Amino acid sequence: LTLRKADTLEVETLQLSSQDTNKLERAQVGDLSGDFIQDIILTSSGSAQGMAGSVFIYDGKQLRSKQDSQLLSSFKPYQNATTAPWAFNSDFTGDGHRELVTGGFVSNSGSKVSLDDFEITGWQASDDFKDWTASYHHNPWQGLGDIPEFKLDISRTSFAVGDFNLDNFDDYAVSYLVNDELRVRLIDGASVSLFLQSGINQGGYLPETSILSDMTYASK
Repeated sequence: LTLRKADTLEVETLQLSSQDTNKLERAQVGDLSGDFIQDIILTSSGSAQGMAGSVFIYDGKQLRSKQDSQLLSSFKPYQNATTAPWAFNSDFTGDGHRELVTGGFVSNSGSKVSLDDFEITGWQASDDFKDWTASYHHNPWQGLGDIPEFKLDISRTSFAVGDFNLDNFDDYAVSYLVNDELRVRLIDGASVSLFLQSGINQGGYLPETSILSDMTYASK
């Protein structure tokens, strides 16, 4: 896997096994290990034999200083799904530590998925960074009567993390495309942090709701 340094654009090569590279689908970077150097977060699909999609986290410091591909940890966030998850470094608890947020489907049928099976999960690492514990689960489409009841191809769905309302909390964007109509739903990250800290679902940026926006765009 070819990477480039942000300051010089110098090439760094992350050595991966052919088995891993054949199934890689997504990549992100972020300082998960707390050494002020960006680590590499990769996700891959599973196999037709039922192996679940995986998250791989490689040490950016080792790659930068020794050109060594050191795997810090790997795990399968959705044990019954072979599709590749999305993964982002994010302080979803609001405690000042960088954690991991994944989005993915808890089950699938080949490339076909149901929106009811989508889950956002917040993960916290053990002290040795080998194990991850889920402390937050949320299905942003659950309970809505206006989502497609039929299965979609996973290529028509997406998930992203970012501070969309500039309140210093990472928010979550989920989307799907049906009949040339794109729907995007923004989940307030502040509401997630407040809920985890207080145990009360009190909303965040907008009082008493965790939804920042729910938009539909139709092509003309």
